Amino acid sequence: MRKNDPKEYPKTYLAQTGGSIKPAGEIIFDPALRQFPRAFRPAAPQFDSPEEKARWRQARWTVIGHLLRIVGESPCRDSLVLRGSLLLKTWLTGVAREPGDIDWVVRPVTAGITDPTATRMFDDLIRAAQNQRIISDIAILGDRIAVDDIWTYERVPGKRIVFPWRADGLPDGAVQMDFVFGEILHTAPSLMPIVIDGNAVSVWAATPEESLAWKLLWLETDGFPQGKDLYDAVLLAERTYLPWNLLHKVLSADDWFRSNGQNKELFELGDLEWDDFKREHPDIEGDAFHWQKRLRTALARTLAERDAASL
Repeated sequence: MRKNDPKEYPKTYLAQTGGSIKPAGEIIFDPALRQFPRAFRPAAPQFDSPEEKARWRQARWTVIGHLLRIVGESPCRDSLVLRGSLLLKTWLTGVAREPGDIDWVVRPVTAGITDPTATRMFDDLIRAAQNQRIISDIAILGDRIAVDDIWTYERVPGKRIVFPWRADGLPDGAVQMDFVFGEILHTAPSLMPIVIDGNAVSVWAATPEESLAWKLLWLETDGFPQGKDLYDAVLLAERTYLPWNLLHKVLSADDWFRSNGQNKELFELGDLEWDDFKREHPDIEGDAFHWQKRLRTALARTLAERDAASL
């Protein structure tokens, strides 16, 4: 391949840049896409003023709400369980970061990523997004919607759909939906109203306890632990009691942890992708060590239960 061949980039990256390998702003390494030689996603655009940034964020929330409504009103709603940063923003409105994407666990756990029902679900969601204008000055760019496989080397397999959007007078944006298959749900999800722009959409949602357990699993087992997972884990751990038996179930369901992590000290994380996280969230104070220390403190009760169980 020639240098900077577009084939080295994820389709979801090129969808957000209009096909260019050089976006207008910064790029961020994304370990979910590391089957690609250039596993990047564009960062949020740069803005000329705080007012433009606020308008852009509000437009993005309108797109997120629109996509949630498509899921909430579709036949696939009962097959999808929401987790991740959007759910945290609903639980922890004042402190949670802006959601990076819309994350779904596909049910049942036996569903396969290549099953005809999965293919039909993706096609139906894309078709619905292409055929529905959001409001007069915001539209999804239907001809640029793109799909990539994710987590082909780690975690459980999945798909990513990126929905580029355009709003009058603002830089273009995108909202991505990530779908993972084969993820065991150890606690029962519940129907939860997600309120955006004053409108509620009910979708199935994972519990805070299992959401925290997943964050901790990823911090322990990912080849490239991410700053966003550390930040989210601290916020959840400081507000959510996580029983050791649930955390142990989630950790033990992971092949890598069963083979390599059973006897290691938990949550002494070392290097992680904190610099990229700070570039996208410069207002968050403290370095990675500070947030790791907060995590260990917040998990003291859970770890004490582990120690008592091993006696």
